Amino acid sequence: MRAERVRSVARAVDRRLNRRSFLRRLGLGIASVFVPAFMGSCSGHDRVVTGRVAGFTVPAGERWRISGRVTSTANVVVEGTLVMRSGDELRFVDVDESTFVGGGDVVLETDVGLWVMGEGVLDAQGDAKVPWMRLTTAVPAGSSRLTLPEDPVGWKVGDRLAITPTERVWPPDAGFDERTISGIAGRTIGLNRPLARAHPLVSVGRGITLGAEVLNLTRSVVVGGTRLGRAHVFIRSTSPQVVRFVRFEHVGPTKFQGLIDQEGGEVREKILGRWSFHLHHCGESQRDVVFTGLVVEHGGSHAFVAHDTHGLVWRGCIAHRTAYSQFWWDTPADENGNPSDRTLDVLHDRCVASLRSSTHPETTVPHPDDRQAGFGIFGPGLPGTSHETGNVMRDCVAVGGGGGRDAAGMWWPSGAAATWTFEGLNVSHNNRSHGTAVWHNNGTIEIAGIVAYHNGGFGAWHGAYLNDYHMHDLVTSANIGGALKLHALTQGPGVQEWTACLFDAAGAPHCLESSDHRFSGTAPTRFVRCEFRNPGVSHVKKLEPTSAEILEFSDCTFSPGKPEFIMGPAPAGTEWRVNDAQHGSIALTPDERPGSVWNPSWQAFVRTV
Repeated sequence: MRAERVRSVARAVDRRLNRRSFLRRLGLGIASVFVPAFMGSCSGHDRVVTGRVAGFTVPAGERWRISGRVTSTANVVVEGTLVMRSGDELRFVDVDESTFVGGGDVVLETDVGLWVMGEGVLDAQGDAKVPWMRLTTAVPAGSSRLTLPEDPVGWKVGDRLAITPTERVWPPDAGFDERTISGIAGRTIGLNRPLARAHPLVSVGRGITLGAEVLNLTRSVVVGGTRLGRAHVFIRSTSPQVVRFVRFEHVGPTKFQGLIDQEGGEVREKILGRWSFHLHHCGESQRDVVFTGLVVEHGGSHAFVAHDTHGLVWRGCIAHRTAYSQFWWDTPADENGNPSDRTLDVLHDRCVASLRSSTHPETTVPHPDDRQAGFGIFGPGLPGTSHETGNVMRDCVAVGGGGGRDAAGMWWPSGAAATWTFEGLNVSHNNRSHGTAVWHNNGTIEIAGIVAYHNGGFGAWHGAYLNDYHMHDLVTSANIGGALKLHALTQGPGVQEWTACLFDAAGAPHCLESSDHRFSGTAPTRFVRCEFRNPGVSHVKKLEPTSAEILEFSDCTFSPGKPEFIMGPAPAGTEWRVNDAQHGSIALTPDERPGSVWNPSWQAFVRTV
């Protein structure tokens, strides 16, 4: 009866996630197995671990079981198989983060955590559940219930929920509500107390209306440290792992490493390689392995890291209340695009990067590297070669991320950016800085189909100096800074092009701000069939008279009521070319050309071409 009930739950989860053959694809077996609570061999396991231990090693070829709550004051090293099922917990206690050394790929006594090494396997499977869903109805402040769009399969009274913000407010990440489930009646969820904030529906354009995401943070298997001492999970194994519906908490240790803040205080930083859940140089061993329904919460550093580990799937995984880039892996060794390690063919499927901290939880100082993200888009080829990685983002969300001026929900960084395939609806909203950010000079990168709304900076912040990115079907709506900040111009021999994008300023000064160009582009930067809507001042504005630029607007549309363009002072050689049904074929320049006429509204000379 127990096996049939679990299979029934799994089949229902399959329907909710719109996946075929859920059990076959995920390999989800019976979610809990009865094991008597004693230390010794039993029920097909060589040893059952209970109570408090001073660490242990599972030898190669042996199968050990965690039973109930186990606390450990030292490393747990898995060279055989460690089994955990529903109701099991591995808690590292009395951890001193200041003694961590970090780096390398061998077990260190000082760096307390769970190490899966050699041919080791972590076989940890909690009860299946729908990890999260997006509301299709607005929820007012003061409400004590949620109406869900689908059956809450696997959800239980007492589960912890995080309801993401959707209001356009400052700070944009302030509107999270965290509650527990007090009752379930069909698709109606009772909450333990009323919501403090409203969670409205948001119409972002093009027929897309989005509600708050509801994240279920409870899992029936738990691994982690404590609030006073974080542990970590380090996997370097040649065997496929089996990790599903597990919660990792108080992981990703930090320590003082010499950095002093502006107030003279010590800043605790991440420790190299001691990330929250870290697959390290596993190569091809995890190909086709699906890590499903994992949660990392209260992490001091990166949440999910696949470093030189290829072909795996993150499915329905949630990073919540963690620091630094949440879905990430090690960056290249230098800023010239020379990769130290590549990570290829990784699928991020319905994953959520949520409430990323802009500071270490124990400080009020931004991280020295403020270019952090929910999703770091890494994995380049060598300079002059393809940036294709085979990595895919499908129906993912970056929400509530903190950070400095250059942070974003999704980040393409200097020297490391890569072409991913974007499928479904990928959303970046209510991040304190930008929805998407690029700071990259190398090659041609394709980005398609991202929705960015209600971010504190720009929907898209595009640098560095020269690149040939191709941006398709980007929707930016009601971001506080504006829709697009354009730093980089075309690099060549290709062209930077924005195609079929919607730039809705929703009252912010400008849809497109073009500024701070360090170099003139080698060819025009093109906007093709784009929509520019609802600016407070103008649709397109050149803010600073830096290097010359050539922008082309082909078959674009501009909402009425505000000037389409404000050029103002600009270097010689600057030209904006427009070709559409409303304006015909014209060119704007800061200087007078033969046949041009001064347009005071546009602050430019205009001529027919």
